Amino acid sequence: MERLIKKIDDLSKEIYSTNPQIYIMMSEILEEIEKIYIEFMSIIPQLNKIGMDISLDGISQQLTTISRAISDFDRVQMYDSFEYEIKDTLVFYNEIKKIMNE
Repeated sequence: MERLIKKIDDLSKEIYSTNPQIYIMMSEILEEIEKIYIEFMSIIPQLNKIGMDISLDGISQQLTTISRAISDFDRVQMYDSFEYEIKDTLVFYNEIKKIMNE
């Protein structure tokens, strides 16, 4: 997951470049992000039972937003979604996984 977070960070820096392949690169990592999000969403009810307050709808909405941004070629929304939502969620989930594996 740390590799994916680094990749998102690197791609976020390129979003405003003139690279026409940016949409393809973003689409390619979206599949990997979706798999991790599905895994995370499957344990959210259990995490909320032990006192965490994680919005399942909010996490799901992040996927919808980034998918729409990529399909609409919306660089501003892609940057915001990757930089301020997706990356933060992946870092958060990665920390949860580390704690669960201890």
